[in-house]
Amino acid sequence: MRNRELHDALREFALESAAMLSTELDAGEELPYDVVEEPGTGSVLYRYLPLTAEFIVARWDVLSKMPSARRAAESLGTGSEAYLRLRGLPAANDARPLMPGVPGLGDGPDVQLWPHLHRTDAMYLALLRRTA
Repeated sequence: MRNRELHDALREFALESAAMLSTELDAGEELPYDVVEEPGTGSVLYRYLPLTAEFIVARWDVLSKMPSARRAAESLGTGSEAYLRLRGLPAANDARPLMPGVPGLGDGPDVQLWPHLHRTDAMYLALLRRTA
């Protein structure tokens, strides 16, 4: 199933976020990185590993207030509902009890995790039930 509204909302947020973060980098902000040693049969290779999660978490307050962020978050919630409805499936079970001790899970039944609030990658969780 292709949810055009969800696709467009996530694309708009990704492009707007990338533009804002690129502007900060162009202005001299530093993107932290780690150096990973890649041993092999010959000379040791070193690979630079950008730590983009830290960079984004530090700026999440600004990113989350962009108009496209709200539209993307709302589209994620309605996208799962539309998927179930189109297939004639019952509503998703409540995912919040599966995450005890995690604050700020919202009204449910789905869960949206945010880097600035939950100190993890942004993730969306909805429980689906197979009926056949």
